[in-house]
Amino acid sequence: MEELCGLDESLVSDLAPIYGFIFLFKWDPSVESKRKKQALEPSEIPKGTFFASQTVQNACATQALLSILLNVPLTAPVELGGDLLTFRDFSQGLTPEMRGEAIGSNELIRRVHNSFARPEMAMIADAPQKRSASKEDDPFHFVSFLPIGDMLFEFDGLKPAPIPHGRCGDNWTAGALKAIAEKIEGIQKSGDGEIRFNLMAVIKDRAAHYRECIDQQIRLICQLEDALRLNPANTPTDPRSDQIQSLLAQNAELEARLEEEQIKNSGYQRENARRRHNFVPLAIALLKEMAATGHLTKFIRK
Repeated sequence: MEELCGLDESLVSDLAPIYGFIFLFKWDPSVESKRKKQALEPSEIPKGTFFASQTVQNACATQALLSILLNVPLTAPVELGGDLLTFRDFSQGLTPEMRGEAIGSNELIRRVHNSFARPEMAMIADAPQKRSASKEDDPFHFVSFLPIGDMLFEFDGLKPAPIPHGRCGDNWTAGALKAIAEKIEGIQKSGDGEIRFNLMAVIKDRAAHYRECIDQQIRLICQLEDALRLNPANTPTDPRSDQIQSLLAQNAELEARLEEEQIKNSGYQRENARRRHNFVPLAIALLKEMAATGHLTKFIRK
């Protein structure tokens, strides 16, 4: 996943291959009810397309990701793994509603999804039940944008079917960014100037991409060095030597990018571990120790 800070095509030019975009926005029923009419009829969904209705609460992010992964063409260099391939094959003959239920009942998907939930704080037995969402709440929703054949689609589990955004040709990302910009504009016009949005690209792992590029450059350098050794130049300068130096410079830049990516991924792992860890027992232990040493009352008063 690569977070994007804007809708300019230059921001995605270096991220290829991009498999899809995931867009987060404030859900407004007055806006989304109009867009429901833009969706295809269930019978019009392209054959072989994986589309699931969202039947599980708070699962829109997981479904947005699955919509991209399970619609990546079989010819694309993406290894889904046996579990997701089995799930995709199993769900081929199901309706969108049944697929949504299958996502919620799939043990692997449910376990991974729940593992990223924040730990619940300690609950009091006699505490009042959670209230239902009201107009004052800010419900946010994830959707995905991806190409199916030469058409661009928006996948929203709250709609009856994917929403078409026209033909996209080879450069589908430009069409997707334009469609997202129009969606943002529509949300802002209908509301109070909403500015809270998030856009992520689902891409090939950058560390793996840089390693492949580095290996390719090294093979080219070795080939050129072998050619120079077997067929020395008859002139003082040889363009092959300049090419080797250029490849070495490119390799140094790729090595630096790889190191940056590894540092970034290490930071992500630490953040995830902290976000998913339950710190409640630590907080309670600290409060008990402060109470035992007589410091708790003083801090409460302060």
